[in-house]
Amino acid sequence: MKILLVDDDQNMRSALRRFLERYGHQIAGEAYDGEVGLSLARELNPDVVVMDLKMPHMTGTEAARLLRKSHPHIDVIIHSAYDEAAFKAVATKAGAVCYIVKGEGPAQLLNLLHELENRRAEVRVPSPIAP
Repeated sequence: MKILLVDDDQNMRSALRRFLERYGHQIAGEAYDGEVGLSLARELNPDVVVMDLKMPHMTGTEAARLLRKSHPHIDVIIHSAYDEAAFKAVATKAGAVCYIVKGEGPAQLLNLLHELENRRAEVRVPSPIAP
């Protein structure tokens, strides 16, 4: 799976890149804000975008909403420092498949990516034809 990382914190993007690549995931690109992330997602057509919630120029939820509208096949995961139910609800309403709290979610992120990868594989594999 190709993954796009969108976070205004360069250290977070670098840590996520190293972590995900260690587990065999391909990082298609990186962006520092929602506006650039949205543009890169449209250009690179990743399978998944891991996006921060609060960023300059365009929030992660606004970018997720616009991306899901134009490219519904791209899954968006909101990755945020804020562990609040209201933010989770806004992310879900924007079309994010999941809201993960930074620092608490490395294993959760890997599990979710694995689930998304399995779901995509199931969609690509044709069903056997019954005689």
